[in-house]
Amino acid sequence: MKLRPVNKQVVIQMVAAKTETESGLVIPEQAQARTNQAVVVAIGARAWERTSYTGNDPYQCATTAEFKVGDRVIVTNHGREITTNNEAINIVHVDDVIAVVE
Repeated sequence: MKLRPVNKQVVIQMVAAKTETESGLVIPEQAQARTNQAVVVAIGARAWERTSYTGNDPYQCATTAEFKVGDRVIVTNHGREITTNNEAINIVHVDDVIAVVE
């Protein structure tokens, strides 16, 4: 199933947490940290809209999406998790993407 996000939503696939240390020790599942890195799968059509500037807030006129499909990004939260084709994907708002990993 292919998802097309609406409005300013972004479909992401979370990057798996490390299961081993660099020296080869296995990290138990309970001790694994939940990662904040994800790969962008799809971006909603309104993610690139400019909002109208109506006051003293300079952030109102900023272009929202500064990333593209395939980019590795850092997100503030994991959004809504959905399972499709035995794959877990997440849907987050465009503002929850805070950085692009280069």
